[in-house]
Amino acid sequence: MTGRPKTIAVVIRTRDLHRVSEALRAAIGLGLRGDHIEVFAARESSAAMASDEPRIVRAIGTLRELGHGIVDERDIGSPDLRSVLANADAVEVWT
Repeated sequence: MTGRPKTIAVVIRTRDLHRVSEALRAAIGLGLRGDHIEVFAARESSAAMASDEPRIVRAIGTLRELGHGIVDERDIGSPDLRSVLANADAVEVWT
């Protein structure tokens, strides 16, 4: 990797467990290049993010272990989408 690490926002806007799981795995892959990942779980994906689906639980744990951020839109005090996007160098949206 050359240059400074980027901040990549991965915005998840789906209720589908498989798509949420896929988005989280993609976020892990993006982070392997040395960039910082900020996952933003929109309201519609919050239930899937909080599920006990093993792939989702494992991916969230891996992202946190690697030092990446996970923002749930429903959490009081969490940054909103506008501020996550303002701090991002690149954005990937999963629907």
